[in-house]
Amino acid sequence: MQDQPLSGSSSPAASIPAGRTAESAPGEIRLSFGLFYIVLKWGQERRSGERIDQDRRNFPVLTATNVPVLIGIWAALFMLLYMVLQLGLRSMVYLFS
Repeated sequence: MQDQPLSGSSSPAASIPAGRTAESAPGEIRLSFGLFYIVLKWGQERRSGERIDQDRRNFPVLTATNVPVLIGIWAALFMLLYMVLQLGLRSMVYLFS
């Protein structure tokens, strides 16, 4: 059963299951892009090592479907880094000239 926030409540703590504090609750961001979505999750791993190994065998990262997405993510990160570095260098040249 999925944890649902209390209806009518706008408090972030309302969506945290009983027995957990806001600090120990895992984080999650869902990004929707029309035809597909990305879910980013973080928090302390609570699964056993055996289950993690089983999931890695059942759901490998490097598949024909995932490789283009991973390449796109890496390309976007490198482009962003390049733009930030270029802006920083141009700003320094402008300030010191």
